[in-house]
Amino acid sequence: MFELFLYPLLAISLICAIFLGFCINGKDAGLKIVALIFTFLLCVGSSFAIASSVAWDYEWGINCTGRLKRAADASSIELATKELDVAINYIEKKGMTKGNTSIFFEVPSNDLEYWYTNLCTTREELKALKPNSSDFEKSNMLMKLRETLLDHSDKGESVTHPSCLSLYPNQWLSVAFVALWGIAALACMCCGGLILSDI
Repeated sequence: MFELFLYPLLAISLICAIFLGFCINGKDAGLKIVALIFTFLLCVGSSFAIASSVAWDYEWGINCTGRLKRAADASSIELATKELDVAINYIEKKGMTKGNTSIFFEVPSNDLEYWYTNLCTTREELKALKPNSSDFEKSNMLMKLRETLLDHSDKGESVTHPSCLSLYPNQWLSVAFVALWGIAALACMCCGGLILSDI
């Protein structure tokens, strides 16, 4: 969810920079410096947020959602178990086993403990399946696994997981970043307006 704000943040930062570029002909050098500092901070902050989001999505895709999708697509119990093990180990390593990823209100769909427990239970069911089980039992287990790991919508299939995971456990830090970014953008525009009024 937060990632949707990153590109607009950068775009608004660049608009502020262009706006200040037109305003820079004013006479107040101190105001120009303050405006340039705010513009610089906006551009650097937005660029950092975008780079962090891209890095997170890449790491998350390789180590978790990609593995869960492969487990869902697996044609054998052994392959599905192996992929599920990698994803669960990553989730445990990142400490995503308890808590809620919601920003303001805790909602059941963002409950990490439920999601993690569901994955672990599914893995145990896969491991409990005997090697001499019938093809029918194995097929049913793989179908159940697929239903557990994937969500189906009009847009296609997606891996089931709580939203806003890229913010967890620093949801409030992200909210603070957006608030500070908004204050900096407002200050930047005010400085630009003051520079224009001096012309």
